[in-house]
Amino acid sequence: MSSEPTTTPQAPPAWGDPQPPTPKWSGRKTAIAAGVAVAIVAVGGVAIYAGASANSANGQGGMGRTGGPGGFGGQMGGRNGGAASTLLSALHGDFTLSQNGGYVTERLQTGEVSALSATSITVKSKDDYTQTYTIDSGT
Repeated sequence: MSSEPTTTPQAPPAWGDPQPPTPKWSGRKTAIAAGVAVAIVAVGGVAIYAGASANSANGQGGMGRTGGPGGFGGQMGGRNGGAASTLLSALHGDFTLSQNGGYVTERLQTGEVSALSATSITVKSKDDYTQTYTIDSGT
């Protein structure tokens, strides 16, 4: 005589059988996902602000300046704008920052959240560029 519990295997669902209900998101998961989306936008904004402020404070001019000591002479950004305004109107892209003696690559994307799950968030920009970002315990 065996003391192990016995289980009866379930038959696989047949075509046309009703689907099991989709698990609902808890309010907490929704709040976490929304917080992650806000954090992604905030980090991008802070990085842009820090980069633009650092260039101005260092006297390096910056892209779009029209000359002067250390300036780029307007070669990169033109006279009507500059790096900060260009990045503020950017839809998506990667950029690298100097940080603590090393380099950090940051990703920027503006748009609408088109999908959200417990493990990822998908953002679609105005130019139809779509990217899915993984959400994990380190996010």
